[in-house]
Amino acid sequence: MCILCLYYSPDEGDYLLIAADNRDEVFERPTAQADFWRDHSTVLAGRDLQVPNGGTWFGVTVDGRFSVLTNFRQDPKDINPNAESRGHLVSDYLTGKTSPLDYCKQIDGQKFNGFSLITADLCGKGGVAYRSNYDPSGSRLLGPGVYGLSNSTLDSPWHKVKRGKETFADIVKSPDSNLTDRLLKLLSDDTSCWPDPAIPSAGIPEEFGRNASAIFVNPCAVPKGTYGTRTQTILTVTRGGLVSYTERTFSIETSQWNTISHTFQLCLQ
Repeated sequence: MCILCLYYSPDEGDYLLIAADNRDEVFERPTAQADFWRDHSTVLAGRDLQVPNGGTWFGVTVDGRFSVLTNFRQDPKDINPNAESRGHLVSDYLTGKTSPLDYCKQIDGQKFNGFSLITADLCGKGGVAYRSNYDPSGSRLLGPGVYGLSNSTLDSPWHKVKRGKETFADIVKSPDSNLTDRLLKLLSDDTSCWPDPAIPSAGIPEEFGRNASAIFVNPCAVPKGTYGTRTQTILTVTRGGLVSYTERTFSIETSQWNTISHTFQLCLQ
């Protein structure tokens, strides 16, 4: 079960935005590591290669568009195998021009299985918006602060979300030259938070639930090397528009991490 910790501060401090994200996924799903896309050269993101015109789960652009997605934990009987790919929600935002809130509002949630989506405009005045097709409050702008998201709605009371937010908040209060390493350490916390009464139990075997309740889902434990935390991504954007993007991807074959980093300057308005 994925997790995102997000810090947004439009008016004060050294950083405009800091994001730390774990993507938990089956290892057989073909995925490209983060890079600037050939067909959309302003987009820096990983890519899902399983669907046509593959979407993504986390990305940023050189003109300051940012988006991240998590799937919503649904009862297996409620999942529509013919639904549209949720990864296109991120890629369509990154390659478009619509403002964060307007984009969230125009999504037809019935076309997709459960999702939670964050969109942001880091160069203009669009701010940061949130939408989930399982959240009855609808689309909304987010104010300054620290947020946590797993496979539920924003700031749900899941133990791993609360644990992640608390540690993340302490880190972003005192950012230093080791910020990325400190955030990667947070994302690698494999302490189990099971049992967790806030997580829907339908269809979750106890062993899987125990491991997946941790911030870091050990790929070698659940279930036996087929699923786990495949990708960890750290994004920092300074007040002056300097972007640092670090992604590391776990190889189940070698049990090693492959790390890439990109740094570039946004053109702030």
